[in-house]
Amino acid sequence: MRRIVASAALALALASLAAAAWRERARARHLALPVLADPSSAPAPGVPLAEGPPCAAEELARAGARVTALLEASDGELWIGTFDRGVLRGGAPGFAPAPVAGLAGRQLLVNALLEHDGLVWAATQGGLVAFDGERRALALLAGEAVTALAAVRGALYAGTARGLHRVTVDGGAERVDLAGPAGEPLRPTALAVSGGRLWIGTASGAYALPLASLDAPLLARTARWHPLVFGEPPAETNVVTALAPLADGVVAGTDDGGLVLVRGDGRVSASRFGDPRANEVNPGAAAVAEDGAVLAGTQGGGVLVARPGPGGLEVVRAGGLGRREISALTRAARGALAGTADGAVLRIGCGAVPAS
Repeated sequence: MRRIVASAALALALASLAAAAWRERARARHLALPVLADPSSAPAPGVPLAEGPPCAAEELARAGARVTALLEASDGELWIGTFDRGVLRGGAPGFAPAPVAGLAGRQLLVNALLEHDGLVWAATQGGLVAFDGERRALALLAGEAVTALAAVRGALYAGTARGLHRVTVDGGAERVDLAGPAGEPLRPTALAVSGGRLWIGTASGAYALPLASLDAPLLARTARWHPLVFGEPPAETNVVTALAPLADGVVAGTDDGGLVLVRGDGRVSASRFGDPRANEVNPGAAAVAEDGAVLAGTQGGGVLVARPGPGGLEVVRAGGLGRREISALTRAARGALAGTADGAVLRIGCGAVPAS
């Protein structure tokens, strides 16, 4: 009887600790839960990165500042978001990019660019700004740090520290009432759409919300939580910096845990590399190439080229690009666009990942 009581008490205590960790995880950079393991043991060593097929690279422009976002508009014009010089734009290769007027203060720190509804939208640390050519057409979410943008079923969604917002030209920015399974608020760091879901990257892992619930007249919506640190193998961090969509899931780039495959059925598999800088994926620097490979830009580890395989991700370092700091990455009409920390904008085309 004493053993039964003691076991019940232990189970209750562990459940209480787990519940407390669940409530607090959004505040923590890395999720911590009670485990029956030696916390002083070193993490498993990262896997070596092989060099993949050589990538063609053409320099298109020099921004004069760290490139943080890129967009090739439908008219072929190149838009460049920077760390502290706002938005630049121009046309043919070799152009001298010109600053776009209408940004000041924290709006000069650009996090994302997206073309939607005939406008180019810039997500900045000081709000969301829309441009019609050279003209500043609209400004919303003034003073808020807008971290990510996504087009979903003809609507534009913006992620901020206050949550998710639906954006329209006529109606402005309307907050979407959204939470995790424990009622925790979601603060998006990245957004992607795949498999009938809106995927939301946060500092506490990835969340998935059925697209149908976005259209439904609900007072509140609950997203499914995918903790990266509970994967097989687990990630060393839950902090999502970038998301790239797959057919039925996403590849998440992390702050210092490499790449993580999150499948639609909930399975999670992390890929951590022996090169520490390759584990640091820059904010928003992930895209899907024309051949379906996921490209991720890292903080000194070059470009990672990944494909999902039976046991997780098959990843190589893009050949021919070295270990540059790739601070922005997006798909383009021909290949992909990559921006670097020293201000270069490249058009790249990479071969397929060899079969393992």
